Amino acid sequence: MTPRKVACVGSGTIGSSWALLFALKGHDVVTYDVSDDVLSRSTALISNMLETMVVNEIIGKDQVKPVLDKISSTTRLAEVSDCDYVQESALERMDVKIDLLGKLERVVGDHVAIASSTSGLPIATMQKDMIHPERAVIVHPFNPPHLVPLVEIVRGEKTSQITVDDVFALMESLGKIPVRVNKQLPGFAANRLQTAILRESMAMLAEGVVDADGLEKIMSAGIGLRWAFMGPLLTANLAGGPGGLDYYFDHFGPLTQSICETLSAWTSFPEDAKKKAAGQLRSLPVVRGKQYAELVKWRDQNLINILKERGYLPSRD
Repeated sequence: MTPRKVACVGSGTIGSSWALLFALKGHDVVTYDVSDDVLSRSTALISNMLETMVVNEIIGKDQVKPVLDKISSTTRLAEVSDCDYVQESALERMDVKIDLLGKLERVVGDHVAIASSTSGLPIATMQKDMIHPERAVIVHPFNPPHLVPLVEIVRGEKTSQITVDDVFALMESLGKIPVRVNKQLPGFAANRLQTAILRESMAMLAEGVVDADGLEKIMSAGIGLRWAFMGPLLTANLAGGPGGLDYYFDHFGPLTQSICETLSAWTSFPEDAKKKAAGQLRSLPVVRGKQYAELVKWRDQNLINILKERGYLPSRD
């Protein structure tokens, strides 16, 4: 699949980032949303993201206008009819997704894949009113999609193998790192891992084991450094020394069992724990007094530094 023109349906943070990525890779893009105000904010957001890329020498200043010229916008869904691929990033509500996917398949050509950016809604339910559900698939990005390489590709029972394979190849052509999620669970795979870590973090904070500052340092100055280039299995394998993962499970078996037995079993976050975490987070030096846009800029700058070091982004160094 090599689409000439791409539709980014839903122009919030995720949809705008997708639009930028497609345009950077040479595709013509039309962004859709329900109001001109939303589309204007999207244009401003894309311009800000491009400015950050110029400052960090990912692209040259002379590339900004050609990229922006590749992106048009509309409030009329019919105007995406000539697109060869759809990336839907609308409101995270099932009724919205069902309605939108149904409308999209009546607008675009029969061959066009319709991918949803949902963070955890089941594709099977989204497909239920579709005439051709075989072309619907989840392509779940990580924020911001134009920088973070990972995408999860989740199929429904009615999604065709051709759709999955074509979308997988398209994501690779964009420089993304796609992962097939073979069984749909709430949150797919990555968000389940993130939620498990967040739940235990919240539980330890609530119990006074460690505060918010300590939790942030544990991840950013320890665990996260290793996880920037290897996952939990390889981390445990190396912790097992020459004996590898087999030795790790044998040697650390009693410890890991005691940890597993005392991990939080929360099925929701208690209100007092949420308030405690939010209060402590606001007092952190990196957060205190900062507006959302400032934190996004800080995040993206650090992401860019890591991505350059890992070879995911160009660098003149």
